[in-house]
Amino acid sequence: MTRLSNSNNLLSQFISNSIDGIMITNLNGVILEWNKRMEELFGWSKTEAVGKSGYSLMIPEESRELLTKNIKKHKKGGQYSVASNRNLISVTHKNGSAFTIEISITPVENETNALELICVFHELKDEKDLFNILLQTEKVNSDLRHALDQSAIIAITNVKGEITYTNEMFTTISGYSNEELIGADHRIINSGYHPKSFFKDLWKTIAQGKVWNNEVKNKAKDGSYYWVNTTIVPFVNDKGKPYQYMVVRFDITEEKAAIEEGMNLGEILEDSLNEIFIFNQDDLRFVNANKGSLKNMGYSLEEMCKMTPVDIKPEFTEQQFKDFIAPLQKNDVEFLELETIHERKNHSTYNAFISIQPAIYNKRPVFVAFVRDETEKKKVEKERLQFEKELQEKVSLLATIENIQAEFIKKDNKAEAFDLVLSHLLTFTQSEYGYIGEVLYKDNKPYIKTQAITNISWDAASSYQYDKYAKEGLEFSELNSLYGSVLTTGEPVISNNAATDKRSGGLPKGHPPLDKFLGIPIRRANKLIGIIGLSNKPEGYTEEIIENLIPYIDTCSNLLEALRLEKLRIQAQDQLEKTIKELKNSNEILDSFVYRVSHDLKSPIINFSSMILMLKESMDKNQSPVINKIIGNMDLSVNRMSEIIEGLLELSKIEINKGVKKTTVRLATSYNEIQNVFKTQINDIKATIQVDFTQCEEVYFSVTELNSVFQNFLTNSIKYRNQDKRLQIDIRSDKRGNFDIIYFSDNGIGMDLKKLGHKLFGMFERLHTSKAIEGTGIGLHIVKKLIEKAGGEIDVKSKIGEGTTFIISLPQK
Repeated sequence: MTRLSNSNNLLSQFISNSIDGIMITNLNGVILEWNKRMEELFGWSKTEAVGKSGYSLMIPEESRELLTKNIKKHKKGGQYSVASNRNLISVTHKNGSAFTIEISITPVENETNALELICVFHELKDEKDLFNILLQTEKVNSDLRHALDQSAIIAITNVKGEITYTNEMFTTISGYSNEELIGADHRIINSGYHPKSFFKDLWKTIAQGKVWNNEVKNKAKDGSYYWVNTTIVPFVNDKGKPYQYMVVRFDITEEKAAIEEGMNLGEILEDSLNEIFIFNQDDLRFVNANKGSLKNMGYSLEEMCKMTPVDIKPEFTEQQFKDFIAPLQKNDVEFLELETIHERKNHSTYNAFISIQPAIYNKRPVFVAFVRDETEKKKVEKERLQFEKELQEKVSLLATIENIQAEFIKKDNKAEAFDLVLSHLLTFTQSEYGYIGEVLYKDNKPYIKTQAITNISWDAASSYQYDKYAKEGLEFSELNSLYGSVLTTGEPVISNNAATDKRSGGLPKGHPPLDKFLGIPIRRANKLIGIIGLSNKPEGYTEEIIENLIPYIDTCSNLLEALRLEKLRIQAQDQLEKTIKELKNSNEILDSFVYRVSHDLKSPIINFSSMILMLKESMDKNQSPVINKIIGNMDLSVNRMSEIIEGLLELSKIEINKGVKKTTVRLATSYNEIQNVFKTQINDIKATIQVDFTQCEEVYFSVTELNSVFQNFLTNSIKYRNQDKRLQIDIRSDKRGNFDIIYFSDNGIGMDLKKLGHKLFGMFERLHTSKAIEGTGIGLHIVKKLIEKAGGEIDVKSKIGEGTTFIISLPQK
């Protein structure tokens, strides 16, 4: 059980500065500690959170049940283990928004032995690339499974015996489809041949985490029988308890069929290389034996027919042998097998494996004994044990790599994952010490920065260097060395006599002995990115070891690449924060500019406009027409400048997000308000306006900004009307999917969108150059900005001489 000390300053600093959210609660869920990252993730300050229930604060009811079940599941005998390595749950922010986060929970004891829970919350958005890279090592599992699939019948079951995986050879030999097998247990292929004690022994063995092997008779879907040599390998957790089983079978049906068919001996009896004996069921006397058995035993057939099996089995008495074969005589079993000792005529002995079956010979009930020299069995046993060893090593390797991946993902200190890999490398290769280093470059020269290294300090100075720099990474740049050969050639270096190796540049004074060395390059996309260095394996290193370490090498490659991406992510995050700060400064400058424009530029325009008005009022009615025209032009110019300034002010407010908040706006109310402003102009030109808001009466938008949109459209329709016909305007609304649509059409002069469409919403872009039509070229630019700021879109359709239609799409609330 982990213990937590509240006075541990290092731990307190870690919790405070962690890039993951960390919360500590008691068993009732009351929050005891709450770090800065939790404030960022959930919006609650530490003062607001501490003392509150973590459940009610941020975990919705649908997620609480999953969390509670996981914690209870790991409580055994009053002790808690880690409740969950990786749980994705839904949580809520202070503002009520919901999002998904990864949480891991570790139970700890504080200084008063009270139980507390450390909850680590990890945001998922930056982990996708990292997790995808680490998943590449799943290829090891795929390759192993492919190799087994080509030669064996494979099944994987859970601890209840329910099948969770089958390969193609299993479905072929059993006749069942994959869908029929998954979720079933192996009783689906039980032939009923073996007694219950047979399977009881099987379960007892594998439940203890031990490998079980035997020959099993199974029944296919079509009712036919087949025999398999079966090996069951338990997969155990860190407590030694099985959590699933791999069942590896080899088809031996033909071998068994040959034994069964051997009951009709004939020529097969005589010519068989195996020893075959036939003896009566009643008096146990031999009635026949093949050439191989007579030759090996040294007896003639006549001599054998006067004997019983007891005469050649010194470890059995007559009664013991009768007791042994009694189940056969009672038909309780179909055959018996045993390992025993046979004594030849010359009194020499040999180990034998015997299979005894009942049969009919010359119309009499007999037993047929098939004898196999134990030497052959030992050979087979050795091969089986070797296969099991290799299989267990590969299974262990896969479990180790999965553990390394999990550690790398969940730990804030990524160095611990490298330490874990190095620990397994040293154990796997039986090396004394070693390191895993990242290859970096300085002035185009490669050097190593260690990510994990064993402590080989030999004096006070080296011990000081190790303690001070090992965690951050020690650097090695001497190219005249064994590891330097890996750096310069990019090839593995094996040296089993390092002291005399020409590639070695020697060792520092006092350095521990380095007798044997293995340097392995770590590559990524054919680029050297790291080195594994191992030393002092007792029997030395070989090329075969490198082959066996490929899964570890690939794992190191993925870890180093993930580390590189993590560094890039941190750099990008720093740059983003810098950019945000710069944008904030820019907005402040822009805000200041808007203020200055609104106060410093508008005042002279207002004054100038007032002087023009005073000039007009003081002028004689008979004033020269030229003077009148000049004053009129001055008035127009001032008004135009005022419109431009107002447009720029409105545009700047949009850019710095000072618009009015969105709300539900009735289209009819907004339009009527703007139409009243233009009422005189509309009546003067006798325009016809049709309005239909029945299909969509309301939109989610800003009131003032919707008024601005209607005002710009009405202004443009009036300005760009066709002087040869009465202006007609059609305004209607509709709904399409998750959008509200507004159509604003007129029969004005129109425009050529092929030539001018790209300029339509541009700043200061006027598509009609006629001096008779006044405009600033800002209005449509503002309309587009307002609509896009609300998450909407604007489109336009137009033909010269026919008119223009604007289509506005606004997202619904």
